[in-house]
Amino acid sequence: MKRFFLVSVLSLSAGIAGATFEIKDPAQPDEKTTQLQAVEESENDANTGAPTAQVEGLQQAVEDFNNGIANLAKGNNDKGFILLQMSALAGHVPAAYYLAELYFDGLGTTQNFAEAYIWASVAAAESGNSNADKAAEKRDAYAKFLSMDALNAAQQRAAILLAETRAKRGAVE
Repeated sequence: MKRFFLVSVLSLSAGIAGATFEIKDPAQPDEKTTQLQAVEESENDANTGAPTAQVEGLQQAVEDFNNGIANLAKGNNDKGFILLQMSALAGHVPAAYYLAELYFDGLGTTQNFAEAYIWASVAAAESGNSNADKAAEKRDAYAKFLSMDALNAAQQRAAILLAETRAKRGAVE
């Protein structure tokens, strides 16, 4: 749950002014919580080093990506965002690119320039990603919306996420 908490803190810090909050019964997890718990469980399986778990985790990430894009196309931005976030957290690089755009535009989530920068950085760092050059351009554009402190924090978080996503895919850094 550490990853979700950190992402949530960054999201809240950028969008807290003028935001309205809904208090939910913690005994009844919402769809985001349930799906993020499923991601966490698959991450735990993938982190055991078992190749089968990694392959299954990446297959699920690709499925989540495809379903996320389909939901966005239908205008289901919230569900599309959740699925792309799950896919990106599981190590699917193309999802990181689209997740950056969703954070920048505030589609399916609160607009958050730091998160947009972080996920664009992850996508840009992967040379095998067909959107790597575009992601680097977007990352650089998103940086202009951040203070120096926020940029430094985002760069640190991007480095951590990049290492995590590479580990989930079994990629060499």
